Amino acid sequence: MQRDSRRFQAIQRLAEKKERDKAAAFGRRREERDAARRRLQELESYRQDYLDRYTRAMQAGAAVSRLRDYQGFIERLERAILEQRRLVDEQEARCREAKQDWSEEYTQVRAIGNVVEHKQAEERREEARREQKLIDDRGPRRG
Repeated sequence: MQRDSRRFQAIQRLAEKKERDKAAAFGRRREERDAARRRLQELESYRQDYLDRYTRAMQAGAAVSRLRDYQGFIERLERAILEQRRLVDEQEARCREAKQDWSEEYTQVRAIGNVVEHKQAEERREEARREQKLIDDRGPRRG
């Protein structure tokens, strides 16, 4: 008969693999979120640069057509920033979900590990009792 701890160890190995997969997925989601945040910062920085250029051009008395070009481009940047913020929000939600998935799997692995340890301790105690019984049965008998 196979020991209980060995059956649980097989389950534990499967759970550990699943936990590693969830941890890797969480890591990928975090990288995607960070990339989306960096892109948002780039867009915001670019917009600020263009706003500064627009202000300088206006102060320098630039042609109206040039100022309209600046305004049009700044408006497109604003739309891109709004879209990127939406993407950042989505990535943050996905990251939180992946973290929750990994956390639940991690908790499961720890619980299974505790069961395995408990079963192994039980089996060691049972083995010690059997050995003691054999020793007692073989010992000098008083009659």
